[in-house]
Amino acid sequence: MEAPYRLPLQLDFSRLKALASAERNAWEDYLWVLREDPSFFVETMSDYEQHRSEVLLDTYGQKHPTLKASKKTFQVLGALLGEIITNICGQLKMSVPPSPPMRQFFHHQPQESGTTKMATTYSPPPEDHVVKRLVPILELLWDDQKRFLFSLHTIVDEIDRLI
Repeated sequence: MEAPYRLPLQLDFSRLKALASAERNAWEDYLWVLREDPSFFVETMSDYEQHRSEVLLDTYGQKHPTLKASKKTFQVLGALLGEIITNICGQLKMSVPPSPPMRQFFHHQPQESGTTKMATTYSPPPEDHVVKRLVPILELLWDDQKRFLFSLHTIVDEIDRLI
């Protein structure tokens, strides 16, 4: 009766690798479906829209300025997509440096006591390596002003080319 609750005698790395691979494949399939199925894309964007903090009313019962500024649907969609882009780029900024293929090129400064902030520093490889060209482009993606200046689609196309 206790067997299912005991610690495993040995860690099964092949099973763990298979689970991680399956998860990655599922996310890859999700992204392809999102790209190829317009109705699924609309449904997903609607979910994002409904779960944004901007849809909450403020303490005076007023809508967020981006939602009440105009009654044209495309402007509201543009504002929400802009917020989603900023959110996704922020998530990438947090998850790319510690990812296994990139981890060797980054380190963080000791964390100051009483804070949750950690400064991450990039250490480029000494030889001509694709990471030497990729990281500066990722930094363009992570900076709101530079992303606007160079345009999102240009940066993403260059990242795609390098990968």
